[in-house]
Amino acid sequence: SLEHAPGHGPDGGDGFYVVTNLDAVEFRIAWAPAGEVLGEWQPLVAEVASERIHDVDAFEHGHVVSLRRDGAACLRLVDRSGVARDLAPREAGGMVQLGRNDEWSASFVTVVEESFITPEVYSDISLVDDSVRERHREHVVGVDPTDYVSERHLVDRGDGAQVPVITVRRASTPLDGTAPVMLYGYGSYEVSCDPDWGIDWWRTIPSLLDRGVVFAVGHPRGGGELGRRWWLDGHLGSKANTFDDQAAVADFLADGLVDGRRIVSRGASAGGLLQGALYGRRPDRWAGVVAEVPFVDVITTMSDGSLPLTAQEWLEWGDPRRPDEHAWLLGYSPLDNRPPVEARPPLLVTGAVNDPRVMVREPAKWVAALRDDDPEQGVGTDPTSPVSPRTVLFRCETGAGSHGGPSGRFAELGYEADIAAWSLTAMGVEV
Repeated sequence: SLEHAPGHGPDGGDGFYVVTNLDAVEFRIAWAPAGEVLGEWQPLVAEVASERIHDVDAFEHGHVVSLRRDGAACLRLVDRSGVARDLAPREAGGMVQLGRNDEWSASFVTVVEESFITPEVYSDISLVDDSVRERHREHVVGVDPTDYVSERHLVDRGDGAQVPVITVRRASTPLDGTAPVMLYGYGSYEVSCDPDWGIDWWRTIPSLLDRGVVFAVGHPRGGGELGRRWWLDGHLGSKANTFDDQAAVADFLADGLVDGRRIVSRGASAGGLLQGALYGRRPDRWAGVVAEVPFVDVITTMSDGSLPLTAQEWLEWGDPRRPDEHAWLLGYSPLDNRPPVEARPPLLVTGAVNDPRVMVREPAKWVAALRDDDPEQGVGTDPTSPVSPRTVLFRCETGAGSHGGPSGRFAELGYEADIAAWSLTAMGVEV
């Protein structure tokens, strides 16, 4: 990325901050004087293996670097004399990012801090001194953030990787092996499951927490929580790391922190692929699996170059026209790796007729294949229960809505209520 920074050059000249991964996996920052060519870039900030640099924003009185460190989104404010100070989130699983800053000449920048238990807090941070002024604090009616706690744990994978997991719970809910848990995950595209992720946590998660459920977010390889290398170790031929990391997170939680018999796993889109893989690879681990708009017919989709996303997706998953890549795709494709019928936990699958990203045929085809395998056609061992073992349910959005679910505030809340009710029932929690 380029950021025009008039007057920021070493000699006070015009130029650009350049954020580049040229010879730097986790990116570095260079200074490019206006009118010069690539060879004239001047090194400014070298790559640091433990920090993933994402962006630079320039202002009259300094510049701000957006980066990730220790799994969290942070900011580094640098004044014109080169003095830097870092802003890191104060709560586990939190994040700090730039807000809207339109004034080049302002002596401060507005930053936003949030976490899974505290909604957005907007503060003005000075670029010329150490002053801080809180500008605005979001409030959620009926929810007191002090009732909840969040914690970060590391899961040792034995291969040098330590997989983070954020747990969120009511302060009165112990981590002593008795509470049920909803485990969320994504793990693709170098995307980070931060509190600003697609789910509006504060409209939905407290309903679970207030019923004694622990909400956990795994950060398996393939995501971007720990930087570019974290993504490289979980895509293409290394994709199995994503699935095994998330399964290891579940095992870690079940080893004394939560009730291992009451873990419901949830994820959407590429996170739905994660759910399909976990359903096939570790069916014994789950009280239930929620696979939302899941990418599960991997070989078929990646073989159809006429689809709007397929060609660019080869860089993430692989191209099945190449034998070696076909082999690893086939090795985890949920449609092609269905678990034994007798081992299947209850499964809730969603899809949307108007979804342009994951065509509705993918979850529909997977559900049909799972039901076809089963002599009872997926009705479960107890046809009167929606969460008995071997149950395969399909919730298809046929009206207004798309990849993110139904359209409209109330329809979205109704959708989340459906997911929560099913999940709580699978956990054995009264709805």
